[in-house]
Amino acid sequence: MVLKAVLFDLGNTLITYPNPDEVCRHFHEKAAEIASDPSMPRLDYEVLLKKLSEKYLDARKVSFQTLKEATFAESLKLALQELGLEMSRDEQEYLLEDLYDEFFRAEAKLIGGALEILDFLEVSRLQIAVISNTPWFGGEHYWDMQ
Repeated sequence: MVLKAVLFDLGNTLITYPNPDEVCRHFHEKAAEIASDPSMPRLDYEVLLKKLSEKYLDARKVSFQTLKEATFAESLKLALQELGLEMSRDEQEYLLEDLYDEFFRAEAKLIGGALEILDFLEVSRLQIAVISNTPWFGGEHYWDMQ
């Protein structure tokens, strides 16, 4: 069998993200900044982000048992529902993008040895593919993948 391609997952394979537990601890610091954004609805973001953290960490505890991935998007929907709050889909996406920008994109680091492996695969003329459920991966790294 001749190897023609290698498929990588992005998270914790090629790059590492900050620990979600740490991210959730910092949400309360972000709440005031989000609340002052004129494009966001007037909500108590400290309460909302605390509930989002709670829902996300709870989902992570059972994700390996249910094989259902824990996501901030799903956790936000549950938090809004439980608190009886409403946000449009666009507002939810804006909030999630802001949180991902702050805590994941800015803090993502290349795992040691990943660059050397990718260089070796490129020199070996193997096709390389990257998959991810990370919502911001594609566009920003398109030219890196060429």
